[in-house]
Amino acid sequence: MRPLSSTWVTVILGALAVANAEQGNNWEQNPIGSDDATSQELVSFEPCNDFPEYCELPIDWSVWLGATGSGSSSIEKGLTLKDGEWIESVGDATSLSRTQTRTVTSMLNDGIRLLKVDLCSNHGEPAHVCFSDGENIGYGATLKSFLRDSFQFLKDQPHQALVLHLEENPMNSVDIRQVEKVIDDVCAELSNRTAGVFWFEAGQCPWIYTKKEISTPLPTMGELVGFDPEMAQWEGDGELVGVRSQLIVTHSQEFIRPYGYKSNYMSQPFWQTTHGVSQDISQVKAQLKKLCSKATAIEVEVSIAEVLSDCVDNGKCADAGTMDALNDALYSRQGCNIETMSNYARIAAISTSFYHTKLEQIKGIQRKLLQLNEKKLSAIKLSHQQPGNSKPKNQASHHDEL
Repeated sequence: MRPLSSTWVTVILGALAVANAEQGNNWEQNPIGSDDATSQELVSFEPCNDFPEYCELPIDWSVWLGATGSGSSSIEKGLTLKDGEWIESVGDATSLSRTQTRTVTSMLNDGIRLLKVDLCSNHGEPAHVCFSDGENIGYGATLKSFLRDSFQFLKDQPHQALVLHLEENPMNSVDIRQVEKVIDDVCAELSNRTAGVFWFEAGQCPWIYTKKEISTPLPTMGELVGFDPEMAQWEGDGELVGVRSQLIVTHSQEFIRPYGYKSNYMSQPFWQTTHGVSQDISQVKAQLKKLCSKATAIEVEVSIAEVLSDCVDNGKCADAGTMDALNDALYSRQGCNIETMSNYARIAAISTSFYHTKLEQIKGIQRKLLQLNEKKLSAIKLSHQQPGNSKPKNQASHHDEL
């Protein structure tokens, strides 16, 4: 396995809540809350994750929209640890364990392109999507089902790029070999019924991108998804054939490779993670301020902490608080202060719980950040054309998380 060379950093903004218990009972809410707009009005499936004008940005200079606990809408039962074994909870723990209310297909249709999942396997069962709050685990759909939906999206929508990040392994019961076996099974099903794709061979899923040479730079979004905006794009009357979208699979330290096993699909995460950082907003902003002074790509994650007393049973209040926290962290002098941050520092992803209630606002931030990142990269390229100039030594710094 070859590592990807750039660095993302996850900053968990858990100071404010984004959902209450009632949100957990409405599984397919409108993607942006009470508004009547649909996800199709916000996403048109244009090349390069709906931004063809930014196809020339490297993948670590693009801006990815992420979903924390992707797949947790499928949670069907709660498990609790008793006498060293995970047993089914007597009470309903599922509402406490969900961080999303949209299916994976709905999330991808909404424009989510960074899927962050936790995996569990209880008593030798196949790997399942799960989510843990520390004492309880919500147990959901199988990983195979989750991947089937994800791969079907890649087949149906050309020139799209996804990142699947395996975040937590709360039972310590799923390893890389198990995950890659499921990937092979799902990819074989899809390959053998897709026109223009060779008969599948194990370990060679054509929809998965893995950086092979550490010395080569990360691809641009256009290179990754096979789209060149300068070339004419021909539309025929027949079915789209072949592989036209790509998936990058990464994982945290919680997922290990069995001794002697060589991974076929896993890429080293191209971000550092401060998962578990203090949920005090002032400390989060201080941490983000440090990160924004470095030559790195940064992921900002807004996750659940506790429900504020004045926001109980008031979803709009909780949503507004979340967006206030995000904007405060990004723009305040105590936080990132993105207007004055280093040219080499950039926000490359925004991930959130219950994203659908604030999708329109988050996509607005995404577009502004894309514009800013393109401006920064253009300035860097221009400076490199000047005699005697070179990039900082830490621009390509890389954190080995595996």
